Amino acid sequence: MASSVFLVIAKVLGGNKPDALRVKQIAEEKFQNNDLAEAKKFASIAKSFYSDLEGIDQLIATIDIHLAAKRNASSYEILSVDKSVDYQTVRMRYKTLSLQLHPDKNKSVGANNAFLIVKKAYDELSTKFAAKKEDRTTSIAVSEQSTSKATTSNPATRSECDDNNSAANAPSKPMPKQQQTAEAAGNATSGPAASSNAGVQKPNSAAAGTPNSKAKEKKKRSRGSNKPPSYRHVIHRTFWTSCDKCNGKFEYHRVYKNHKIKCHICHEPFSATEILLAPAP
Repeated sequence: MASSVFLVIAKVLGGNKPDALRVKQIAEEKFQNNDLAEAKKFASIAKSFYSDLEGIDQLIATIDIHLAAKRNASSYEILSVDKSVDYQTVRMRYKTLSLQLHPDKNKSVGANNAFLIVKKAYDELSTKFAAKKEDRTTSIAVSEQSTSKATTSNPATRSECDDNNSAANAPSKPMPKQQQTAEAAGNATSGPAASSNAGVQKPNSAAAGTPNSKAKEKKKRSRGSNKPPSYRHVIHRTFWTSCDKCNGKFEYHRVYKNHKIKCHICHEPFSATEILLAPAP
């Protein structure tokens, strides 16, 4: 009833600083008597009397926190944020309230307890957001690991990938020597040099077929036939590497050699350098 009378006086006659100080003292007395609803009314009246009254905003904020705690409000309600906000919004709101309620800056009655209530609510929400982030990270890691296991455990898929990569990376088959000679002769007769040398007399075929030249040609052919073709060299399709963090060993295709890849055990990146495994006993 008294609060309603003060509110009518404030609306009709207006208030001044002395009246605001007196009403603020009444609000603090109500707060000490645990009459939080009346304390909030008188604090609001004091602010309407004189809006720049020192400490009135801190007193109202303190009463609001105690009212929320008294009705068992959630951590979101204590911090006055929506449940759909992210962690950064919660953190900024806590920073604002902590500066407003910290006992070093707020000399109102109950400020210390209000600060502890806000801190507890923030700690609960921080733990909740951290747990959500950990669950997302674990889910992504499990998904990547299951995908990797499915790829390595399917022999048909792995063999098909290896065949495609080896076919793409295989060296080109060298052209037979007779075909190379024929193509070189065709290019020589069809190019500009052939038209420019049309009037030049060819060397005597008898001179080209001398015993010395035939012996040299035979010797050159015998040397060339002993060389194995380069495309018959054995190419290993895979290699073994080891993670330098957890010492896990993996087998990859050679296209990944010396590349940065992610370990399937510790999930840390490492350089896929080739290692030699000890032979089986």
